[in-house]
Amino acid sequence: MTSFSHGNPLRFVQWRNKVLYAIGVKEWPLKSKLNPEVYGSPESAITKELIEHEIGGFMTIEEAVEQKKLFILDYHDLLLPYVNKVNELKGTVLYGSRTLFFLTPDGTLRPLAIELTRPPVDDKPQWKQVYVPNTWNATGAWLWKLAKAHVLVHDSGYHQLVSHWLRTHCATEPYIIATNRQLSAMHPIYRLLYPHFRYTMKINALAREALINTNGIIETSFFPGKYAMELSSFAYDLEWRFDQEALPQNLISRGLAEEDPNAPYGLKLTIEDYPFANDGLVLWDILKQWVTSYVNHYYPQTNLIESDIELQDWWSEIKNVGHGDKKDEPWWPELKTPNDLIGIITTIVWVTSGHHAAVNFGQYSYAGNFPNRPTIARAKMPTEDPTDEEWESFLQNPEEALLKCLPSQIQDTKVIAIMDVLSNHSPDEEYIGEKIEPSWAEDPVTKAAFEVFSGKLQELEGVIDARNADSKLMNRNGAGIVPYELFKPFSGPGVTGKVSQFCRDNKTSIEFFPFSYLVKDLSTGAPLVQGRSRGCLYEWLPDNASSSQPQCNVVVSLDLWHTKASLRSFHSGGAKLSSNKDSTHHRTYSRRNSKVTPSIQASQVPPTTAPLPQPKPATFSHPMVTCSKINSLKPKNFLAQINLLPPIPQSYHREKLYPQWQEAMKAEYDALVRNQTWDLVPNDPSQNVVDCKWLFRIKHNPDGRIDRYNSRLVAKGFTQRPGLDYHSTFSPVVKPATIHLVLVLTAQRSWPIHQLDVNNAFLQGYVVYLGDSPISRSSKKQKSVSRSSTKAEYQAAAATIFEFNWLTNLIQELYLALSSTSTVLCDNVSTTYICVNPIFHSRMKHIAIDFHFVREQVQKKALEVRHLHSTDQVADILTKPFPRTAFLQYFRKLGLVPVTPNLRGRNNR
Repeated sequence: MTSFSHGNPLRFVQWRNKVLYAIGVKEWPLKSKLNPEVYGSPESAITKELIEHEIGGFMTIEEAVEQKKLFILDYHDLLLPYVNKVNELKGTVLYGSRTLFFLTPDGTLRPLAIELTRPPVDDKPQWKQVYVPNTWNATGAWLWKLAKAHVLVHDSGYHQLVSHWLRTHCATEPYIIATNRQLSAMHPIYRLLYPHFRYTMKINALAREALINTNGIIETSFFPGKYAMELSSFAYDLEWRFDQEALPQNLISRGLAEEDPNAPYGLKLTIEDYPFANDGLVLWDILKQWVTSYVNHYYPQTNLIESDIELQDWWSEIKNVGHGDKKDEPWWPELKTPNDLIGIITTIVWVTSGHHAAVNFGQYSYAGNFPNRPTIARAKMPTEDPTDEEWESFLQNPEEALLKCLPSQIQDTKVIAIMDVLSNHSPDEEYIGEKIEPSWAEDPVTKAAFEVFSGKLQELEGVIDARNADSKLMNRNGAGIVPYELFKPFSGPGVTGKVSQFCRDNKTSIEFFPFSYLVKDLSTGAPLVQGRSRGCLYEWLPDNASSSQPQCNVVVSLDLWHTKASLRSFHSGGAKLSSNKDSTHHRTYSRRNSKVTPSIQASQVPPTTAPLPQPKPATFSHPMVTCSKINSLKPKNFLAQINLLPPIPQSYHREKLYPQWQEAMKAEYDALVRNQTWDLVPNDPSQNVVDCKWLFRIKHNPDGRIDRYNSRLVAKGFTQRPGLDYHSTFSPVVKPATIHLVLVLTAQRSWPIHQLDVNNAFLQGYVVYLGDSPISRSSKKQKSVSRSSTKAEYQAAAATIFEFNWLTNLIQELYLALSSTSTVLCDNVSTTYICVNPIFHSRMKHIAIDFHFVREQVQKKALEVRHLHSTDQVADILTKPFPRTAFLQYFRKLGLVPVTPNLRGRNNR
C-alpha cells in the first residue's frame, strides 16, 4: 500500500493504487534552503523534462503549477541535516526525500518521481538520484519499490513524531498547564476546555516512560533512532505556528485550499475528494458554532474580555511561558474581543479533539499491515555507491533486497502492538457532545446551545456514512479502500474493525486453525461460517458464507495474519494452535478458565465445501531415512491472538452473557445486604426514586493475568465520571506471598534488607461540646506526614486544642463564663501520656516544637487531657467509615436526627 501524510493525515489507499496526497507546489524549479557549503547543491535533480515526460504531454510544468495540479511531499530540508548522524546508527538508513504527484482528472494523485539525497560525508560528495514509476525495465521497477519504501518510512516517522506527538500532545501541554494554573475551576472557559484535555497529561507522562524514552519503542523502531525527540524539536522550530493550527489556515498554507466566500465554509479545496479536509471542515464548523454560542453568552460585551484578568493571564502564559521560544512571533493572535477568544478556543479544541482523532485512532487500521507504513529502513539504495557484489546480489534477488530494507519482525511486532494500543477507544471514553456539564444543564441558553451542538455531531456521522458510500469519491470508496471514519463523533470500545470487535458485536467466537478458521455462535456453539487461509493471511469472507450472513470488513491484528513470523503474541489471553496428524480430537479452552492452555488439534476441523490445502512433504533422492518418510512429523505451531476474555460490559444487558460478571454482581449485592447498607421501605409516591447502575472493572496482576472481576452498585448519578469522580480501590496491604517472595530473593542473592515503617497521613476530626450540646465539628486531612500512629494522633490532638482555644476565647469575648476546666477526650493511650508528661524523650524528637503547645496548656491547668475508650469516641464518625448500624449509633450520639431524603415536595419530619 501507499499512504502519505504531511502535516495532516491525508489518506490514501492501496499499495498498488499509488494514490497519495502532499502539499501544493508553488514555484519551480525545486530548490533547497539549506547551506550549500554543508549539504551540497540546493538544486533538485527532478528536471522539467522528466516531469513533462511523466505527465505524458498533458500540459507543461508551468501550466501544472499555475493550475494547482502539481503536489510535493517534501522531507528534504527537514531530514537532510540528520542523514549523516542517523546513518552512523546501527541498522538504520536515512535520506532526504522529495516526492512529486500529479492531480489526475478523476481527483486522485499519481506519483511522478521520487528524489533521494545524501549530503556530503567524509570524502564522498553529495549523492542524489531520481526514480520514476512508469518504466518497463524490471530493474527500474524494483528500484522504484525500494525508493517508495524509504519515502513511506519518512512519512511514518513524520506522522508519529510531528503530526501526532508534537502537534496534539507536546504542543498542547502549555494550554493544559495554563488552564489549570490561571483559570478557576468555575471559570466558564475552564469548563469549556476541560472535556478536551481529559487524560492528556497522564498519557504524555506514560509516553515519556515507555514510548519516547531512551531506548524506548520510538527510538528502537523508528528511523531517527536516538535523534527522534531532537528531530521533533527541530520540526517545532521550523514549522509550528499557532495560527496555522486552525484547520482552514492549515489547508491554505499548504496549498490545499484557497479562500472563496461562495464555497462551503469559505474554502475551495484544491483536491475536491480530500476526506480529511471534507469531513474535518464540517467538524470545525460545528465546533466553532458551539464555541461562538458559548463565548457570546458569557461575554456579551467586548470590554469583558480585556477586563477578565484570569483569561488574560491564561493567554499570556500560553504565549510567553508555554511557547516562550516563539513569544515574539508576529502571528500570535491578540485576545481583546470575543471573536479573538472564539478563534483561539476553536483552534485549541480542534487540535486536542478533532485533529488528534484523525492522527491517532486510524493508526492500526492503516498501519496494521506494516508494508503500508514501515517505520525504519535498514538498507541503503542499491544505486548508492554500490560494489559489484552488492549490485549483483540485488539483480539476482531484488525481493530479498526489499525485505532487508523493511523493518525486522521484532520491530514490526512492537510497532503494530503499540498501534493497537494507541488506536483503542477506552471503555469509559467520554465523547464530545455526549454528556452535558452539570452547570450548563442549569443554564437554559447554554443547555440549548449544547443540544444543538450534540445534534449536529450526530448529523456528521450520517454525512460521513453517505460520503463513504458514494462511488464517485475514489479516495474513500473502492476495492480495498478503508472507509474514512476518523471524524465519526462516537465509537464503541476497542479498535474499530478488529476481530475482537466483530465477535463482541455479533456475539460470536472464532477458532483459528493452520489452514482455516471457523466462526461459531457464542451461546450455542453452532458453526456459522468457515473460511481458509492463503499464504500468511486468513481470508475474509469465508468460502461458504451464505448470502444471509452479515457481511463486514475486518482488519485483523498481527498475530492473526502473520503466521509465518513464528513470534509469540504480545497480548495476554492468546491461544496456541498446533497440528498433529495422529490427533483424534480437538477442544477449545479459554485462559480465564484454566491456567494451562491445552493445544487445539486441527485434524478434526469440520470439512469445508472445498478441500483445504494440506502441506506436502518434500521428496528426497538420498537414501537417508527421515522423519517425513516414516510419517513422524514434528507438530507445527501456529500462534494467534484470540481474545476469549469477557469485555468490560457497558450495561446490565451486556453483562448477562458472561458468568464471571454475574458472580461479581452477586458478591457485591450480598455484601450490601450483609452490611445493612440499605433498608427495604415502601415506595412513597411523593418522592422521586433514584435508580442504581452497575459499574464494572477488571483488576489485573502484575504479570497481566486477571486477578478479579469487580462490580459496584452505585446511585445513578449522571455527574459522576469513572476515573475522575471515583476509582476502583483495593487494599494497600502487601500480601504474605509477596513478602515471602521478596525474602527468598533477598536470601538467594545476598541483598541487604531494611525495614521502614510506612508514612501515615491521617484524617483528624473533633467535636466541641458546650455542656451537652455539640457546637462545632471538623474533619480534615493532616497537613504533616508522620511515621507512626502515635505521632499522628499527638499532632491531631495539638491541632484540635488550637481550634479549641480559639473557641474558648470567642466565648469569653461574648461575656459567657465557663464554670469548669475544659477537657479533651482522646482514645489513644500513648497520646494521652505524652500530653501530660513534660519529659522529652527520643521518640518525640521528630515532632515540631509548636505541637508541644498542648503540654504547656496542661501544665498551666488551662485544660486537661483524658483517655476515652474507642467505642465511646463520637468524633470517629468524622474520620472513619462505619457499617450502617454503627454509623447510625454514632450519628445519634452526636445529637443529630436522620431525615429521610426527598428530592421534591416537603419533608414530613
